[in-house]
Amino acid sequence: MDSRKSSIKFESGWKLCDLWEWAIDHGPAIVLIADTEGRIVYVNRRFTEITGYQPEEALGNTPRVLKSGKTSPQVYASLWETIKAGEVWTGEILNRRKDGSLFWEEERIIPVCDTEGNVQHFVLFGKDISDRKRLEEEASRLLEENRRLERKVMLVEQSEREHLAQELHDNMGQYLAAVKIEAVRMLARIGDRQHSELAASANNIIADTEALFDLVHGLTLRLQPDMISQVGLDVALHQLVWRWQLRTGVECILDIKSELDRLSDAVATTVYSIVRECLTNVLKHANAKHVRIDIKGKRKRSTKEDVLSVSICDDGQGLSAGSQEHVGLGIIGMRERVASLGGRLRILRRGKNGVCVLAVLPVYGKK
Repeated sequence: MDSRKSSIKFESGWKLCDLWEWAIDHGPAIVLIADTEGRIVYVNRRFTEITGYQPEEALGNTPRVLKSGKTSPQVYASLWETIKAGEVWTGEILNRRKDGSLFWEEERIIPVCDTEGNVQHFVLFGKDISDRKRLEEEASRLLEENRRLERKVMLVEQSEREHLAQELHDNMGQYLAAVKIEAVRMLARIGDRQHSELAASANNIIADTEALFDLVHGLTLRLQPDMISQVGLDVALHQLVWRWQLRTGVECILDIKSELDRLSDAVATTVYSIVRECLTNVLKHANAKHVRIDIKGKRKRSTKEDVLSVSICDDGQGLSAGSQEHVGLGIIGMRERVASLGGRLRILRRGKNGVCVLAVLPVYGKK
């Protein structure tokens, strides 16, 4: 554009104050001047363009003619308290045009004081930011939609990881534990040195199954901490119990009386694995109608150490003497895992019916 053609011509005799008035009247900002009672004494052309009110309609009125009813009363209270104290107020207000449509206005209200510091007028400089607000709202909506999709994807991935972990645990882990137990029984039956080669083979089977079990256990734990780190152990346990109840129809009460976010990652994954293992065993072996899980923190009197107590009890068919391994072969691995963290796991009979699995773990795990 040719700057000479866009230049402004002023009539002779114009003073600087006339220039300022013209600049304000033709500027891009909404300008409104009000007295100390809030009555409007001046509006510029931009005010009319944005609000639809002609100067004669606005003069003598108060800015309440623009009130939309969508802005909190606390905002207006803060506004008036600020400017009456002689301070500048800046904020965003949702206003209403003459035709009833709404628009967002970014406002800066400056008190004008006399030489003694008394407020005489208020000057409002405003900017229509409706387009920006629409873009922000659209961006916020898209962001929330993106988060919703991310959560959905995360839940699908989490479900797939849990399914894979469950398959590894229930199938591979159980078979390996069964092979190990049979090898131990075979070794016990050999008894004499004439079968040293057979005994060596049995020992090799035991060692190999233990190595494979550690591998499967490690893979399972690698699939679980991701979920625990995302939602926390407390939420992960509630989700586990809720899904288990839906699948089995067996009532399960989960009572957590401890801040689980204090736990180390190793202890958190072990607690989750113990609960999952016990619920699997209840379903497979106990024929129970009720399960109760209690998790609480306490302090050992002897060592003054903070520990976590985990108790999983059912009212199922119970155990016969010498049949504790049938509570679940995976419990054998869990007992070793708990011991490696400096804790202890026990399996107790509850009279004629039911089993309790009790685990006590250091809060931070063994160093």
